Amino acid sequence: MTSAGNNDAQGSATGPSSPARYHPAPCLPALTRRIVLGAAITSLTSLTPFTAHADLNLVPGMTPAEASAAAGTQLVYETLLNKSSTTTLTPDEQSLFEETRQLVQTSNEQQGSGPTQFSLGLTEEGLRKALQWVAAEELTTPGTMATKTTSGQLTSVAARLTALKLGATGFHMSMQDNGFPDTALAMNRHDPRGGGGASADSVSGIDFSKLGGFVNGSLGFGTKDPTTREDAFDYGNSNLTFGADYRVTDKAVFGAALGYTEYEADFNSTKSVTDGSVKSSAFTGSVYGLYDMAPFSLDGILSLGGNSFDIVRHIKYPSNNPGVPPTNEVAYGSTDSFQYAFSFGGGYEGHRKALTYSGLAHLNYLHADISGYTETNAHAFNLQLQDQSVTSVTTSFGGQASYAFSKSFGVLVPEGSLLWYHEFSNDSRNVQARYVADPLASNYLSAPTDNPTRDYFSLGVGMSAVFQGGIMAFLHYETLIGLNSITSHLFTGGVRLEF
Repeated sequence: MTSAGNNDAQGSATGPSSPARYHPAPCLPALTRRIVLGAAITSLTSLTPFTAHADLNLVPGMTPAEASAAAGTQLVYETLLNKSSTTTLTPDEQSLFEETRQLVQTSNEQQGSGPTQFSLGLTEEGLRKALQWVAAEELTTPGTMATKTTSGQLTSVAARLTALKLGATGFHMSMQDNGFPDTALAMNRHDPRGGGGASADSVSGIDFSKLGGFVNGSLGFGTKDPTTREDAFDYGNSNLTFGADYRVTDKAVFGAALGYTEYEADFNSTKSVTDGSVKSSAFTGSVYGLYDMAPFSLDGILSLGGNSFDIVRHIKYPSNNPGVPPTNEVAYGSTDSFQYAFSFGGGYEGHRKALTYSGLAHLNYLHADISGYTETNAHAFNLQLQDQSVTSVTTSFGGQASYAFSKSFGVLVPEGSLLWYHEFSNDSRNVQARYVADPLASNYLSAPTDNPTRDYFSLGVGMSAVFQGGIMAFLHYETLIGLNSITSHLFTGGVRLEF
């Protein structure tokens, strides 16, 4: 048994954790105390560990994430203290024991009960912040990323379906953002070379191939404010999607697309206690179809993809005790996920001279499975994460409209869209993690996620310009309205070239 284990076992935890606590009389000789303590150990079951006089669970004012970290830390400390009374701890176990002991004895000092030799000397607020660093709430972010990357791919392909409904053909190149209707990429009805009423395969006598292709690019960024369950972070993402489709009949189109997405979230230490980042890259393949029964249409998308994640988690908190050094560790983790999604719906499209308007309704389903993984580099603070699953089921209803103004140089098309989303699933979930060095595998730190925003809106406005010769450029802005703690600003711009 190490000396640290001996000192703590003799002076800090000498009884069961349930209400009745065992306190050896200080006047007894050391040998007698050990005999009495051994008898007490023998009378307890293996499920009743030693405990410190104070309890981390009693720290006031904790958030759910901090409370989970406190409960897990208390259990790990008691487990290791029990083990140290009968055997020598491994180096990793000893390191974990010492780190958890610091937090427990800090609580001892604040509550005026139990040994305080290894207390960090922090205030209650300081101890809560230390527990926030220990908590695993940053590790909920990959679940959000997995669904976002698949959702972005659905949006990119949906933009192509919108263009096809408006009669787009041939090969298109564009830059667009999530949710941006591809109306301006398909202005056959307003083509400056011939005007409206053109079919999908011909504009003013110009024949187009039934085989079409497109390249879509997207850029997005935003922020998430801190909540009692999740940390604040800034995020950015980009997507590039290539696709091709074939018009089987005048009414039916089928196609396939491949997309690549990068996503990065940087935790904002000026708004939350924690620091670190999560980066992901994903490939997503999709097949899609459209059946046009003008003015009505039906469409569907099926997507499959995989993400790879790199996670950096910081654990750092101070010490006001000269005999106890501050903590400053960095944990690294890598994992992957598999996700699938589908979207099915339809719409109605109408025209009044240069005005084009449409109503849309869709059902969207997303599911992601994220593999568990083990952190490295953080010594005692390395965590082992369990598998995660995320499911989202939403409906979207709304409309979009555009108006074509003929000019001497071509056509200007202002446009706008408004969609209402309702989330039926994606409820709060618990991400389970345990210390790698914990000998009892059932001591988990549970990181609860936020409940979803059930209803929110997507608002977009933009301007497109179609020039003579088939060249098109556009600028677009979109924002999400009503999402709890999240802001999103999407600026897009691009060009279309006809080949």
